[in-house]
Amino acid sequence: PSTGNGFILGIRPELVELSTDALDGGRGVAGAVLTRQVFGNEILYDIKVEDGTVRAVTPTLPSTRVLSPNEAVFIDFMWSGVFVFDPGTEKRLPVNFPNGKEA
Repeated sequence: PSTGNGFILGIRPELVELSTDALDGGRGVAGAVLTRQVFGNEILYDIKVEDGTVRAVTPTLPSTRVLSPNEAVFIDFMWSGVFVFDPGTEKRLPVNFPNGKEA
């Protein structure tokens, strides 16, 4: 039982999937690149979405396309690594995702 309205998702940046194309099945959230920082073998992005900002980390591989600020993107998550928190108590909530995995 939540003491507040809604919930908070806790997602590690390396578990955020970025794409410049709409994702299969209409999944994902539309956003735009706010910032990009290249750190050797990783690129750190801050993505503006409707209700806030999502941070994503991608590897710098020869096949990696470097995204530009203000570029439109779609984001999704590797849901098996997502944590759900009650905004009132900040305690982690047990959740079963449709794929049978627990958060």
